[in-house]
Amino acid sequence: MPTTKKRLNLTLDEHEDKMLSALSRRERKPKSAVALAMLREMIEVEEDKIWVSLAEKRIKTNPKWISHKVAWKGLL
Repeated sequence: MPTTKKRLNLTLDEHEDKMLSALSRRERKPKSAVALAMLREMIEVEEDKIWVSLAEKRIKTNPKWISHKVAWKGLL
């Protein structure tokens, strides 16, 4: 049965393979599942870096401050 998911082949160094194998045993999951979870986490970290960079630029260029109460008004 064909899959709609994309596949990726990786070549691991010995150290990376040992670490991935150890994590796989600890989590009792296949190495591919552990690697995918780590990849997803790192993508989130990279996205967060982009948002932080954008926020820092906005703070420097247009520091319009509002109170916490005003920011959350109508949301709570």
